[in-house]
Amino acid sequence: LSSYRGAISVESSVFRNNTAFGRAETSTSGQGGAIKCHSNDTCSNESNIRTGGLSVTDSFFENNNAQWGGAIFSAGDTVRMFTSTPGCKMGSLETNRLPVILDRITITGCGVDDLIGNHAVGGGIYGILVDLSMSDSMILNSVASGTDPSNAGSSSQGHGGGASFYTGSVLSITDTTFAGNTADHEGGGLHIFGSEIAAFSGNAFVRNEVSPGGNRTETTSEGAAIYSSPAVPYSLSVTGAINDTTFTDNIGLPIFDSDATDSNGCGCFNLVTYDGNSFYNNTYEDNVYRDSLVAGTHTATELNALVVDHLGGTLTPKSLLGTNIDEVSPITTAALMATPEGLIGATAAGDGTTSTESFLAWSWNGGCAELDQAGLTQGSENTGFFSAGSGTHLLEVWSGGTCSGASDLSIAEVVLQAPLATSLLTADPIAISGGEQSTLSWNLTAGDLLIGMISNDAVGAVLNPTGSAVVAPPASTRYHLGIVTHQGGATAHETVYVDEDPPGDIFHDGFETGDTSAWAFTTG
Repeated sequence: LSSYRGAISVESSVFRNNTAFGRAETSTSGQGGAIKCHSNDTCSNESNIRTGGLSVTDSFFENNNAQWGGAIFSAGDTVRMFTSTPGCKMGSLETNRLPVILDRITITGCGVDDLIGNHAVGGGIYGILVDLSMSDSMILNSVASGTDPSNAGSSSQGHGGGASFYTGSVLSITDTTFAGNTADHEGGGLHIFGSEIAAFSGNAFVRNEVSPGGNRTETTSEGAAIYSSPAVPYSLSVTGAINDTTFTDNIGLPIFDSDATDSNGCGCFNLVTYDGNSFYNNTYEDNVYRDSLVAGTHTATELNALVVDHLGGTLTPKSLLGTNIDEVSPITTAALMATPEGLIGATAAGDGTTSTESFLAWSWNGGCAELDQAGLTQGSENTGFFSAGSGTHLLEVWSGGTCSGASDLSIAEVVLQAPLATSLLTADPIAISGGEQSTLSWNLTAGDLLIGMISNDAVGAVLNPTGSAVVAPPASTRYHLGIVTHQGGATAHETVYVDEDPPGDIFHDGFETGDTSAWAFTTG
């Protein structure tokens, strides 16, 4: 799916095994393995055309791949915002951003790989100049794979195994799990560059990894969970607060803040603060954080008191409340989500009963776990998914090594079986004389209406689940109602008879198996 300046809404959808790969011989990159939504204008236009918009809800992405944004690529109007062409730059950061809403989405096993150098950004999601709202979602086992930049001459990246958000973006990320994601260079879970963090809470970063294989020293391990940096070339600080978030069992230093000094001349720094966050089982003992301007790494307790000196008079406290915690006991986490959350019948006449699929994805951390009373293997099954049937599914996690007694955490997720869409169409009166009128009435008895129509110019667009229309056909006419719903299509038919009697009902209610009957019918 590719959109240029369109307002796109995706609901209850599944994207699996899609690829957008560029070509090395032409130095082109693939953007958005499943979805690309971008808004770059051209300088030849006299006015600044509006950006598009992207909304994705209740949807599942698996094994989608590209160079930028393994599952989703999103971009505002970077041409109008950042161009150096005289007369082309128009608008502001606010007007040039692309609105992006991601709610109840699962991204798993997606990735970006370097093809031509300077790529591999955003294993699950890439966004530049976006106004992002992401909530109640999961990004699992996704990868940003580029040549390790510590190798001389490498121009590859490998940023943001789970997601990467670039220049001029505004981010609201809440109640979202980043688990098992990997980046070769920066930000195993999340990579943020020159953007504003407007809201960030209730998230979990579990078992993410940076620089796989551990070939980085402690001070150069650039964010197993989160990497953030100002965008000095664009004079943009990285700002906001990362609060009330869990970091556990990440491989590499959990948080790395790249920073800039007053001497850069742009007045742009890393101004992100941290409060109410919990850390456990870190690679480098209790050390969880580094700012590139400060020697060494720091524990959560040290982070609470840390003030960064930008070497020219600017001082930045990295915690406003001093409430980050070095946990002494293991952190137990659990996340479970079905996307799409409902099953829809997909059976045509004469076919066997089938339906769409719903995928149940999970992430857990602890001593022992069961999903639907079946044990999950530590390590290989801390994250996963399967095609789920309707009903209630239960994930239980114990902090101890055995799954017995009351669990420490439990989450239930219900997969619904949506009713088949059905509709009715009636005429009153059903028989008229020439020149008279009849009223067609429709009723969508099951299903969530998207749109419909009634044939023979009766109703061009059915926009409400119930309604009526007056018709005056010159001759007997059969009307067809066609409805499109979230649960599939529905049809109904009715005939208005003009200057003739409708046929008689012989068996209005039909026969049941085993019924017997006798009848007589006389005509003429």
